[in-house]
Amino acid sequence: KMHHLRINRHKISSYFCGFISLLIMSAIFFSLTNNVLYYRVESYVGIISFVVTAPLFLLYLRWKIKDVNSIAIFVLVALFTTIINPYASFGSFLSLLTSLLMMQNLSRAEMPKVLVKFHIILLVAFIIYSFYYSLIYRADWWYLSHNYIGANIWGRCACFSAILLTILSEHFLFEKKVLNIIFMVIATVAILYFKSRGSLICILFFFLLYLIPYVPKDRKMIKRVFVISFLICICVPIVAVIIGPLFSSDDIFGKSLFSGRDLIWKSIFIGFAENPIGILFGLGANKLEAGTYSGFVHNNLYGIIVNYGLFGLFIYTRMLYSIIKKKSSYIINNRANWHAYIAVITFVFILGTTEITSLWVVETWFCYLGLGLIIQKPNARYSNKGVKGI
Repeated sequence: KMHHLRINRHKISSYFCGFISLLIMSAIFFSLTNNVLYYRVESYVGIISFVVTAPLFLLYLRWKIKDVNSIAIFVLVALFTTIINPYASFGSFLSLLTSLLMMQNLSRAEMPKVLVKFHIILLVAFIIYSFYYSLIYRADWWYLSHNYIGANIWGRCACFSAILLTILSEHFLFEKKVLNIIFMVIATVAILYFKSRGSLICILFFFLLYLIPYVPKDRKMIKRVFVISFLICICVPIVAVIIGPLFSSDDIFGKSLFSGRDLIWKSIFIGFAENPIGILFGLGANKLEAGTYSGFVHNNLYGIIVNYGLFGLFIYTRMLYSIIKKKSSYIINNRANWHAYIAVITFVFILGTTEITSLWVVETWFCYLGLGLIIQKPNARYSNKGVKGI
């Protein structure tokens, strides 16, 4: 009887995860044509996600929770720095907590095949629509911001959609490499029209590694990719601050080389110089530095440092690497899981070099969906080509 109860709970929670996933993605996509609606959806999605994910997580506490120690430590550190910092935002902590809870729920869920199909249909529809919308997108959107969403948001969503479509199709339904390539090309063209350079680098990075017929044979390559990507993300702002003035007049896609990000990153370093303790425990999400909030730091790792300090960054990186290290045996000799791992690295570090991807609920969703997939323990239906069916 208890066994059947456990199965029913798992089935119910899996359906909940699938429906919430569809809700979040649908809300994001259908709000992208209206600026006011998008930011309202961002707030409501955060509330709904937390209300749903917290009970689901408590339900899973009756079972063995994966990687709960490393995640709990990071949550406690983030909560501690939020409490002691007068400029901290409790909302940013809840956003982070919601993302981590959803990641754990996804790692336990076995999403029904029908919901996977709905995810794929939604992703395909959005990629096609983003291509169409990129052709009519107004270059002067900033002056019509009540109707138009920023080009970088469109670019990120197109990038995320193409990568997740590839991951979901490989894991749960089929492996149609030609179709995956076609949709990635369509998304890439849309990103080019949106002139979203960070998303372009992101999707090309994933695209290149996807096309290379390589699967790691041991843990060394998994670790190398993690370390190199981490260093890129942490070092690019430092280099940009140093060389930024030399390229201030250079245009790429009609924008300056760093689009002002070098000035934002410079303001962060100035803030740390003025408040050395903030280096350890964070400046706080509400700390105004040279006209920019930490939410617009435009770098994933420095966003964590601004909110939670170097201490928080160390615990965050340790948590992420600990999860990946424990699951590395699933990535070795498994092409679908290797691609899922590359997707997570792409979201966290590559796109995270120029954008925040781990602190906002709407943005974070895509990142932790990929991480949730590689945490899942492969069963008998797994092969080197992924999962044949649910």
